[in-house]
Amino acid sequence: MKRYMTFLFALPVMMLLASCTDNITNMERTGYLGEPKTLTASEIRSEALPGQIKLYWSAPVAATYEYMKVSYVNPADGRRLTQVVSRHTSELLISNTLQKYGDYTFTFQAYNADGTAASPVEVKARSGKAPASYAERSRTRVTLTASQLSTDNQEPSEGPIRNLIDGNTSTFFHTRWSSPQKPLPQYIQINFNEEHEDFAIKYTTRDTGNADGFPTSADLLVSDDGTNWTTVTTLSGLPASRKTDYNSTFFRPGKKFKYLRFLVTSTSGNRNYFHMSEFSFYDVDVVVDDPEAETTEQSKKMLVWSDEFEGTGQPDPAKWKFEEGFQRNHEDQYYMKEGNAALDGSGHLVITARRQNVSNPNYQAGSSDWKKNRANAKYTSASMQSRFTYRYGTVEVRAKIPTVSGSWPAIWQVGNRFEWPLGGEIDLMESYPSNGKPALHANYCWGTKTRWQGRWKSKVVPLEHFQAKDAQWTDKYHVWKLDWTPESLKIYVDDELLNEVSTRDTYNEVCDFSDGSGQNPFANSIPGFGNLIWLNLALGGDNGGHIDESAFPIKYYIDYVRVYQNKAE
Repeated sequence: MKRYMTFLFALPVMMLLASCTDNITNMERTGYLGEPKTLTASEIRSEALPGQIKLYWSAPVAATYEYMKVSYVNPADGRRLTQVVSRHTSELLISNTLQKYGDYTFTFQAYNADGTAASPVEVKARSGKAPASYAERSRTRVTLTASQLSTDNQEPSEGPIRNLIDGNTSTFFHTRWSSPQKPLPQYIQINFNEEHEDFAIKYTTRDTGNADGFPTSADLLVSDDGTNWTTVTTLSGLPASRKTDYNSTFFRPGKKFKYLRFLVTSTSGNRNYFHMSEFSFYDVDVVVDDPEAETTEQSKKMLVWSDEFEGTGQPDPAKWKFEEGFQRNHEDQYYMKEGNAALDGSGHLVITARRQNVSNPNYQAGSSDWKKNRANAKYTSASMQSRFTYRYGTVEVRAKIPTVSGSWPAIWQVGNRFEWPLGGEIDLMESYPSNGKPALHANYCWGTKTRWQGRWKSKVVPLEHFQAKDAQWTDKYHVWKLDWTPESLKIYVDDELLNEVSTRDTYNEVCDFSDGSGQNPFANSIPGFGNLIWLNLALGGDNGGHIDESAFPIKYYIDYVRVYQNKAE
């Protein structure tokens, strides 16, 4: 999604001139330096154009900003696109948009020349329908018989119409040249006795020394009953030389037909007759590329919950809640409710692990509980859990993960009922070393008869597997996806399947300490049961490995979290 593509429209550029000593001093910023103010939503209008959205507004007479960033999420691929416009610009054309996606949400944010940002403003707009494109895959010649051919002006002395299909370019068909002559238009008609749709024609001009009577323009008409006709196209500039092939492009009348007319409307020499040697008709297989057509998968899915992490400051408290303190796996970080997870203003959530000493308010000297016997923590980070729950569907998370030693980023889910692990756990992504090498982990876990012990179906993929395909893999964003149905669960990264499990195999063992005994955390009809989504960055602990002290601050970037479900669900 939000890999930024930025285009500058008339944005003033400051030219910094340096002396030969390369010492640059007393640099001055130019442009509007006051408090920036973004346009209001009511000041921004839109127009739906074919495959485009036009946004327009009145540029302020007196400067209230130096430039604006206009950004939106492209629903086709989930990427965030941003364009930058100067304060003198009054319109922006957004191309490659589709009507089928409904409302596009555009975020306008004004800046002064110093880079100070105003509050963002959101505007919704729709695209016009994007046109389809068509290409010919193949054409097949249709066999015709003389009884299928007719004309409204046969010359009685020569050139019978049957000659059009005899395969001999030395013979010809001729409309009436003898008296009484009939003025144009005149036609060749084919009765197919069956339906056709997309088609093409070919004909060969007569092999004659005469320069007149060659068709120079004609209409192609179709009919389903031989009485009511529809004009498909007009052909012009037709060949007016002997023994010349004319091969048409393909035509799409938009309906099926049983009759075709080649209606000649003008000829060389302005004669009231025409002639030709051969005529052929072809069925054409046309490939249609309609960007507005929904794929089978798209038609089934709808977005039910998401966070695009727009703006700045803390993540939306209506969507997320934070853990605090030491939590699990003997990890070294102390989770903070504030300060370690923030929106960066560019459409990302950034979870930051810091080397920071904090006191443990639950400290108890001599306690056997690891969460209490530490007086201080050397590191802080963040762990956040969605307030949203769901059962069955597709989750997509686009993220760029840290892979430095000691870091342990995760995208995971747990059930909202029963104690762990009877409610189930799904690890879309964990990154920590395996056998001394950095690796990705994709896991499923459910309950056993022993309390706090789970049954795991895990997959470990060394990072070198991905780096062999892309040496910069760890520097890029990737999409982790979970497809969850009542029958199975599948975890992917960038559409590569990492781990799957059948729900026939995920029943909790029978136990005597929870009402989750014997339940299936991944396939059940328990009212209100669902999964919560977690994002966190842990350090060290049981799995994270040795913490690289030189790597701080360690940052984990999340671009979006999206949940889709079938429209029928």
